[in-house]
Amino acid sequence: MLDPSFKIPESGTDSNSYQLLFVGSLIREKGVKYLIESLSHLSSDISLRVVGTGDQRQPLESLANRLEVNSRIDFTGQIPYEQLCQYYTDADLFVHPGVWPEPFGRTLLEAMQAGLPVVATNLGGPAEIVQQDELLCPPRNAKKLAETISLARDRSGDGVQNQAYVYKRYSPETVIDEICDVYQLAMDGW
Repeated sequence: MLDPSFKIPESGTDSNSYQLLFVGSLIREKGVKYLIESLSHLSSDISLRVVGTGDQRQPLESLANRLEVNSRIDFTGQIPYEQLCQYYTDADLFVHPGVWPEPFGRTLLEAMQAGLPVVATNLGGPAEIVQQDELLCPPRNAKKLAETISLARDRSGDGVQNQAYVYKRYSPETVIDEICDVYQLAMDGW
């Protein structure tokens, strides 16, 4: 469910670039490698902010250098939770390039709560959370990921739609009622 204390600032920073955002652990399963590779297929005015730490940070930075996209990537490391809201506000698009069937993506809810469009791979929980099927792409495919990012950039209204959906579907009131219903069914013997 949504974190009701996750407060999104009113406006972000003005920037000449279109900013992608990834938030999560820098481990192989998160697929950040393919997100970095996708920058090679995207226009040079698209930048990427990578928020998180993990054992893949050094190899990801090396990959960015080899692909000569390092000047377009900001590896922030881990940041305090209270500052994360501003990073969502400053972004134009959230990208979740996972390569395994992750059961649920809390960062997707945060991005949607901030009114961002979301591109994700069509695996596991993220594929169920993202409502726009055309913003889902196959895993481990940097070129398809870049095509989906470009599509998302050319669209409008997805962020507003995401925000309305996530507040309706994942609000504490909705989720708590559903949990209570499940317990009631269990107590009634199904």
